[in-house]
Amino acid sequence: MKIIILGCGRVGNALAKYFFDQGHQVSVIDSNQDALQGLVDSEFSGTLVKGYGEDQDKLRAAGATGADLFIAVTDSDNINIFSAEVAVKEFKVKRAIARVDDQVKAGLFIAYGIETVSPVELTISKIQQMV
Repeated sequence: MKIIILGCGRVGNALAKYFFDQGHQVSVIDSNQDALQGLVDSEFSGTLVKGYGEDQDKLRAAGATGADLFIAVTDSDNINIFSAEVAVKEFKVKRAIARVDDQVKAGLFIAYGIETVSPVELTISKIQQMV
């Protein structure tokens, strides 16, 4: 599977390594060179692109054309939704998953056919289960 990951913080880094180790073709985009360096220093040998995920040239460089999955896990809901929308609409990426903290914005993701993961919702649910 061809996977593009936007955001190379703890979540993006871990996902990139996991999917790469599973044998998938993985590209990672991040505007922070230091974040990307963490993957360079590991066993990961996928594609790394320094830049912003809403930049079509950067998406193209990451191989968005024909990608199976786009995952947006930056700390910005707005960047995640916009980048995922561009990936789906402009590059015809088959599936998009985005991290979203603001539940009001989650409706926008759904309207564009983008699946969401909410750390806030997951935390609440987990604590409720624990209690």
